[in-house]
Amino acid sequence: MKKKTILPILAAGAVLSLASCGPMKFLENDIRYEVYDGTSLIDEGVVNIFNNGLLPNLADRSSDERFYRYYVGEEVPTDVKAAPEERLYPNAGLLRYHDVKDFAVDGLVKVSAIYLDLEDMPRPFLKIGWYDKTSTSKVSQDSIDRWTPDLNAFLSGQGYSQEQVDDVVINPYGHNGNVADLGNEVNKDGLVDVLIGVGNNINTTAGVEVQEKYQIVLEDGSNWRYIALLSDRDQAKAVYEWLKTPKGYGALVG
Repeated sequence: MKKKTILPILAAGAVLSLASCGPMKFLENDIRYEVYDGTSLIDEGVVNIFNNGLLPNLADRSSDERFYRYYVGEEVPTDVKAAPEERLYPNAGLLRYHDVKDFAVDGLVKVSAIYLDLEDMPRPFLKIGWYDKTSTSKVSQDSIDRWTPDLNAFLSGQGYSQEQVDDVVINPYGHNGNVADLGNEVNKDGLVDVLIGVGNNINTTAGVEVQEKYQIVLEDGSNWRYIALLSDRDQAKAVYEWLKTPKGYGALVG
């Protein structure tokens, strides 16, 4: 009988002890959020410590401007590129309670889509794309990973700084799609300097505007895939010319 009287007392004591440590986590308030594209409300929901929000994908919403980031807060600053990083979110990113609770006003967080003209978009030192359909392009993530150290060494040898080398972006495009899918993705991105693993039709069927294109001829005399130069930046032209050589393409082809 003694145990039966002691257990309820212990349980009550435990609750009092927890309460004395402050509000319990599961009593934290929900934060409502509203997502705006211009003046249009395009999504809304609630986040709390148990649930995240998912921001809409706006990659296809504007043909004249490029989606830059989402901004969390009431007033979008004039210079959004200088906004605090904690207030900026990527396209289709997660909205988490602990990230936005400090920006809520009366329990509501406003999230606004930001677009920029192409020339105003932050641009990496070099952006390289590859056709992500290995059966066609002969390029895979494995071959890109194998080739990347050679690219970094080449850029360093050209006198570019480590900061610049670290600012090289290599992205796949057109995953398992046809060349038109590839072209659509590259054109929507708008910032690719060099493309790898494409075909001769990159500027016809794919509709990508190129400066030059070149079919790599391997050391055994056989033809491989094309590379395409999309921009006239010096670092892009240097990598494009290097890719024509065995040292440049070697790791890509095995």
